[in-house]
Amino acid sequence: MPKADHAQARVDVELRRAMISQAAYFRAVKRHIAPGGELDDWLGAEAEINTMLERRTRL
Repeated sequence: MPKADHAQARVDVELRRAMISQAAYFRAVKRHIAPGGELDDWLGAEAEINTMLERRTRL
């Protein structure tokens, strides 16, 4: 199992989704919730959360 998958497996699926959702919301707020950036917000938040979870499992 790759490290990123291992990190994600240690966090409940619903919790991970909630974390991504919240991070995506904050990204949208930073760009003043202008339409058209929702996918970039989500994908950026997903990458951010995946990185955070991966680092967490290294500790």
